[in-house]
Amino acid sequence: MNKLKHVLSNSPKLQIVLIVLLTIVIYWCVNAFLFIRFEANDDIAMALFASGSYSGMPNEHLVFINFIFGFILKFLYQFNSSIEWYTYSFLALQILSVSIIVNYISSHTISKFMKVCFALVCYTLSIRLLILLQFTTTAAMVATAGLLLTVNSKRGISYMGIVLIIIASLIRFNAAMLVVLMASPVFIIDALKNKVVRIKYAHITLAISLCFCLGAKLADTYYYQHEQEWKDYVAFNAFRGKINDNPNNDISTQLPDDILPADYTLLVNFFANPQAIDLPTVQKIYGLLEKPSLYDRLLNVISEFRRTIAGTAFLVMIATLIFLFAEQRLKIIPVLIVCNYLVIFIYLSSNAFVKPRVFLSALYPVVMLLPFIYNENVNIRKTKLLPVASVIVSLLFVYQTITISKESEEIRDAHLSEQQDLIDKYLNQENHHLIPFKGYSVAYFNIFNISNLFYSGQMHFSGWLTQSPYNYSGFSSFKKLIDGSGMIISNSKYDMITQLIRESISHNNHVDVTPVIIEQSEQYMIIEFRK
Repeated sequence: MNKLKHVLSNSPKLQIVLIVLLTIVIYWCVNAFLFIRFEANDDIAMALFASGSYSGMPNEHLVFINFIFGFILKFLYQFNSSIEWYTYSFLALQILSVSIIVNYISSHTISKFMKVCFALVCYTLSIRLLILLQFTTTAAMVATAGLLLTVNSKRGISYMGIVLIIIASLIRFNAAMLVVLMASPVFIIDALKNKVVRIKYAHITLAISLCFCLGAKLADTYYYQHEQEWKDYVAFNAFRGKINDNPNNDISTQLPDDILPADYTLLVNFFANPQAIDLPTVQKIYGLLEKPSLYDRLLNVISEFRRTIAGTAFLVMIATLIFLFAEQRLKIIPVLIVCNYLVIFIYLSSNAFVKPRVFLSALYPVVMLLPFIYNENVNIRKTKLLPVASVIVSLLFVYQTITISKESEEIRDAHLSEQQDLIDKYLNQENHHLIPFKGYSVAYFNIFNISNLFYSGQMHFSGWLTQSPYNYSGFSSFKKLIDGSGMIISNSKYDMITQLIRESISHNNHVDVTPVIIEQSEQYMIIEFRK
């Protein structure tokens, strides 16, 4: 054992290789014994765009992910379309990021016991994010690893930190910047300890990273702006997202005369009629939502705080532990961390729902930078509460992971299987096309086989793909429904949604249609609208 320890201490490259192998084994075990899925349909759609399964050929326009990363995925799918590169790229980046963090823990944390505790927290929280794979949380993980390299490493390794931060910003710019903001207090630790403000290499590295990130973001904006169809769609989708995410969007009785209430209700139910809901229309609707009072904003903040009370309490608990046992000069660090979080939370929740992935993206850098704060603070090393808290937190993450996995499997078995049986039966018939209403459990697809499970050319999505150039030939208006395309919907939504669609078609297309049930199961049905 001592000989192995000596070898590892004198061979950092061997150590990181072994940690990477360990992380790969852990990820493999999670995939073998638990159910990993994408958290939302967004990733499924972007994987289909990149692979070409949605539009017929690989494409770099992934909408929420920078076109540069999209080009990389496009090239990989063109090289070998049988591999689900979207999924594997995220898994590879997660494995690399977790390995970097664990390697730092192994190399720097003084106490052997604390090394185990911090590594346990790192793996359990990372697996919690893995079980609901998502591009936002993946970007947060990659950015956190990049920051850890920039604040702690020699110049050569710091360059890798720059690369990781840039990659994180390509995957999800807002998530990468959120991580930088949440982790920013650690960059002033040296100034607090020495009472001297000095520009260190870490600050220069971070500044270089941010410059490249902003440059890539501007390039992405320009890339979408230079084609009119994509420029209009990006503008449309930005307004649509603000409307759908706004907790104050119940304005059906306040609409102007030129917007049909049925069309608006379908919009907030993620099934807009592209013919009726275009860019000028969503701009007009958004204008109506921009007037919540200060009191309404406060109510939204309180409501979101109640919904996220457990996660917020956990973050505050971490900050409190750091505060209680930190050196006097460093007590400002946890205060700044909590203040950063509260400012972000209040800003987001005043006009929108705070999604769990956003909270986890803010939490991840705080937890993963604990080893760094631990190493920089003598007093924290003396407390026995941190090991106890680490074990409790790890057990909590394990419990959440197992619970989410079981729930995902139950939903997949109860809903996706039934939906796919109907869809297979319907689309296997000649010249049949399908447009799913929200509730189609596509996020429960096998993450390694998304493109092969999708009916390329026969299925088109609504929701945030409304007005997308991808849908120009497949679903540009409800005329597609009049012309015979089917629609899968839950039995419980049938009466309400079909009535709204009939009103929309009657108003916009001047045609009266009747819904006809083509296929039906216990919970779902496929319908067609006929004149």
